[in-house]
Amino acid sequence: MGKTTIIQRLDLHLVRVTARLTMAAGLTTVVGLTACGTGPSATTATPVATDVVQASSSTPTASPTTALTNTPPPVGTRDPLDCLRLSGTAYDNCADEIAFGYFLRDLKAMQDMGLPVYWLGREFTAAGQTFRGPYGAEFGGEVTGGGIRMSYDTWPEGTPFEGPTVGLDLTAYSPAAWENVRERITNPHPLPNEGKVTRRTVSVAGHDGELLAVPGGTRPINSLWLILPLDNVVVVAEAAAGGKMTPLPNLFATPTGPDWSPFINDLDLLVQVMQNLRLYPQ
Repeated sequence: MGKTTIIQRLDLHLVRVTARLTMAAGLTTVVGLTACGTGPSATTATPVATDVVQASSSTPTASPTTALTNTPPPVGTRDPLDCLRLSGTAYDNCADEIAFGYFLRDLKAMQDMGLPVYWLGREFTAAGQTFRGPYGAEFGGEVTGGGIRMSYDTWPEGTPFEGPTVGLDLTAYSPAAWENVRERITNPHPLPNEGKVTRRTVSVAGHDGELLAVPGGTRPINSLWLILPLDNVVVVAEAAAGGKMTPLPNLFATPTGPDWSPFINDLDLLVQVMQNLRLYPQ
């Protein structure tokens, strides 16, 4: 795989993560992406039929004389360009390090505020797919009043950081932050022609939570939210629909068939995965 394609893979992944987490912060458009469907704290959302993102034409390209190697970047490096000279697993690990670094940055801010951080470890498996993370947003993922946002991602086509990305996003809100967003998260308002929100009480690791299935556009379930009050924070897990599965290179949604996100196909799956929620770094 050429170096231009490699850096586009990483850029595209970071854009997607940043866009998802920033939309959760209440924005609708980030770096050329329009919010699709309804997020826990999105203001207005424009349903679209597909979830296709094009890499920017300004994506840096590498010198054609630079050979790919498997030499890792220096410890602590967080520059995506350092991944250009890598290939295969070494590239994947480099990209993972960069995105995980943003989580570590936000983790420190939470610890400085004396707030607990809950996570699902460095990876987990759901419906046969391995979700990697937690990843933070390069910018725009701040939680007003105190909190942290993170994402876990998988690539159904099989190659990390390439092709359609399916994510599970976690946001932990401090008590003050939760008061700012409680109403719009616990009482989402789809358009009249989109259907009604369905909700039920669930138990997660001995704590009572609420599972909401939110319609959007033509999708009966556009996003799935699990709201879980814990000690000193409220954790909200969100799984968004990714569109109907269609093999590459045709990424356009089809009218029938399962969704890219296994959580949309099986509502109990999110509850099962969240049973492993625990304090960092356990």
